[in-house]
Amino acid sequence: MTSVECARDAIGVSRVSASERCAQHPHLVDRGYPQHLISSRECQVRFVAPRFPTQLSACGCAMAADGGPPAVVGDATDPPRCTHVIVKRGKTKTCRQYAKPGTSPPVCGNHLATSGADRVPCDHCGTHVLRREMAKHVSKCPAYLRVAEAESMPYFARDVNLGSDDEDEATTAAGADEPTTRLPRGEELRALVARVRRACADAGVVPKIPTPEPMSDARCEAAVARLSEAAKRASGGGGGVGKGQAIRIAPFNPRHASQQASIVSHMAALDLVRDRTADVADAKPPVYVELGAGRGYLSHFLVDAYGPNDLVLVERRAYRFKAERNIRGGGEEVGTSGNGSGSAPASASPGTNVERLRVDIKDLRMSGVAAVDGRDAVITGKHLCGSATDLALRCCLDDTNGRDGDRPSSASSTCRVTGVALATCCHHRCEWRSYVNKPFMRKLGFARDDFPRLARMSSWACDGTAPGVGSVKRPRSFAGETPTTADATEAADEHGQPPVEDVDDGDMSKAEKYEIGGMVKTLIDVGRVEWLQRRGLHGRLVGYVDTDVSPENRLIVVSRGERS
Repeated sequence: MTSVECARDAIGVSRVSASERCAQHPHLVDRGYPQHLISSRECQVRFVAPRFPTQLSACGCAMAADGGPPAVVGDATDPPRCTHVIVKRGKTKTCRQYAKPGTSPPVCGNHLATSGADRVPCDHCGTHVLRREMAKHVSKCPAYLRVAEAESMPYFARDVNLGSDDEDEATTAAGADEPTTRLPRGEELRALVARVRRACADAGVVPKIPTPEPMSDARCEAAVARLSEAAKRASGGGGGVGKGQAIRIAPFNPRHASQQASIVSHMAALDLVRDRTADVADAKPPVYVELGAGRGYLSHFLVDAYGPNDLVLVERRAYRFKAERNIRGGGEEVGTSGNGSGSAPASASPGTNVERLRVDIKDLRMSGVAAVDGRDAVITGKHLCGSATDLALRCCLDDTNGRDGDRPSSASSTCRVTGVALATCCHHRCEWRSYVNKPFMRKLGFARDDFPRLARMSSWACDGTAPGVGSVKRPRSFAGETPTTADATEAADEHGQPPVEDVDDGDMSKAEKYEIGGMVKTLIDVGRVEWLQRRGLHGRLVGYVDTDVSPENRLIVVSRGERS
C-alpha cells in the first residue's frame, strides 16, 4: 500500500477514526475539506491534492514543485503486486493481486502461465493448471465431463453428418477449413454473374421466386391470439409478481409468431400435422423432431395450435427459459396455456412427451434416439444457419459420411421420416463439403472452388441499403406492443449478415446485386429439394412470409404423401 508522511499524523491513517483525524486536522475541516477523504490518506494523494493544494501544504504534506499531487513514497513492507495486464471487453487493467514470491516480473498465482511457469491450459475449459495436476483437474473438469457424457450416448457419432469432398476425400479431414475465396472484381465478377444467370435459367430459377405465400389456418390464428393475450397480461403486470413490476419471461413477438404460424400451416397443408384427437385410436402419431431448436418455441407453437404431440428438441447450446418448461407445465414462466392466464398448469399439455438432446447436429445419429425408435418422424427447424440445413437433411434421412450421390438412406434406421419442414437462412455460411447435392451444382457448371463465391454472393439478398428492395430495419416490439419509430431498431436478419464487400462490382446496381443474391439463395435450396425428391419425399420451396417480415423467407416443405 502506498502512503504519504504527514507532519500532523504520526500514528498513521489506518489506526485512527475519521473523527479523531478531523480533530488532528481542524484547518482542513474549517475549509470544507470532505471528512471521508480526511480519513483516507490514499484519497488525499490521488484526488484532493489538485483541488486543495493549500490545505495539504498547511498540513505539512510534501507538494510537487509544480503544485501537483505530492510524490508517493512506497512502503518497503508492502509486497509486490502482479503486473499482468488483463484485457476484457476492450478495456485493459492491471491485475494488482499480491505477486508470488520470487517471480520476476511480479506475477500472481492466477497469471503464472504468462511468466513461463509450468502451467498449461486445459484442452476442455481453458483453465491454466499445473502440468503435474492436469490429470486431477480433468477428472473433475465440468466441460470435459459434459462432453464425455454426450459422447457416451447411443445417438452420438462424431462428424457423422458432415459429408465429404468427393474430389479429394483423402485430404479432407473432419473439420477441415473451406477455401476462403473472395469475390472477384470488375469484369471477372461480371462473368461470374453471367454464369449464375445461365445456371439459374437451366434450373428454372427466376428472380423474385419463391413468391411469398404467408399462410395461417384457423388453428394457428387462434393460437396467435391466445399467445398475444397471455403476453399482454404478463407484460402489463396484472398477473405478475414482485412489487407490481411487469414480467415477460415467455417472449412473444408478432413477427416471430407470424413465421411460426406460417410454418405450421404449410405443414398442415401437406398433412404433416393435424389434431391428435382426429387420429383413429390404433394409429400412432408421428414424433416431431426440431433441429437447431434453441429454446424450442416453434415446437411450443405447434403444441399450442394442434394440441399435444411428442417432441424431440435438438440443440447444441444450453439455454435458460426453455419452452418445454411451459409445455410440461412444471416451470415458473409465464404460460401460454389455452386460456392465456398466468402460469401453465401441469395439465396444460396432457399427453405431450418432450425430450431435449444437447448435441451438435453434425454428431447426431437419428437411429440412436430412443424417442423415435419404430415411429414416423417429422423434421422441423426454423432458421437453420447455412450448413446446418445440410447437416439436418443428412441426419433426418440417416445418411452417413461418404460420397454424396444417389445412394438411398441407410436401412439401419428404425424410424421413418414422413416429412420435412426446414426454414433456411444464412446461405453465406454454406460449405461445399457439407452441401448435400454436389452433383446438382456440378451439372450447372460450379465446382468446389466456385461454391464459396456463390455463398458469398447470396448475402447480397439481405442488403438493406438497396433502394426499394431488400429489408428495412424494423422497430423491436415485445408482448402486445405496437412498434413505434422511437423503439430500438434491430437488423433485418436475425442471425446477422456480413457487410457487402466494398469492391469493384462492375458497375452493378444495388437492385441488381439484390436480385442475384436472391437467385443464388433459391438455387442452393432448389438443389436441396431435388436431393430430398430422390429419396422419396415430394414437396417444394415456398416463401412462407413476406420479405418485410424476414428476408430469410424460404421454407423447404416435403412429405411422402402417404397419409390419408
